Amino acid sequence: MPYVFLRLIFSLPLFINRNWQLGIVQRGNRDFRIFIGNGYFDLATPFFATENTIADNGIIPDRVTMHYYPAGHMMYVQPESLAQISADLRQFYQTGSGQ
Repeated sequence: MPYVFLRLIFSLPLFINRNWQLGIVQRGNRDFRIFIGNGYFDLATPFFATENTIADNGIIPDRVTMHYYPAGHMMYVQPESLAQISADLRQFYQTGSGQ
């Protein structure tokens, strides 16, 4: 019995890539845009992984807005980064709504 349980655990994929669906949605909806905020000191997401994800999954880079913040994975915890990401998101939303 323990062998079957361990086999089930270790046969599951360790990483499931669903990012290719963003490329499909972008090609189907010309108004679909993506905002990505990256922390320079993010230990959970390797640096440059976002750029590779965009390049490798058919995502249209012209409709991706990326910003970098001097913070870690949760950049909104640091007050300066929170203020900057808030301003960047406001601009992203206003640009998308035609304002």
